[in-house]
Amino acid sequence: MPKIEVNESLFFSLIGRRYCAAELEEKLAGAKAELDEWICEGPEAPADPEKRTIKIELNDTNRPDLWSTAGLARALRIRETGVRPEYPFFSREGASAATTREVVVEASVKDVRPFLAGFFVSG
Repeated sequence: MPKIEVNESLFFSLIGRRYCAAELEEKLAGAKAELDEWICEGPEAPADPEKRTIKIELNDTNRPDLWSTAGLARALRIRETGVRPEYPFFSREGASAATTREVVVEASVKDVRPFLAGFFVSG
């Protein structure tokens, strides 16, 4: 399973709030992750929160969006607040026929994978 190491200060600033260790473990379970190591107290902990790190084990390898500090923080923030960020760059406004794309999926896949997501990048 992938493990990531996040900067404590940056991670909590991206989430929008701080958690104690027990709370963080509970929240990470919602993202199929586990707290691996976080030395935030005691003689081994760096005094400066900017220098402390949190090690997190990710149990779902099908979610590469969670493999970074920002990605995991975004998932926890959305779960906490219920507010999904707006991404205006996904807008179809101004799309012309030349930029319209089509994805064709075989009917036999419908029951196995009932949803599809995709995107096209150019430039």
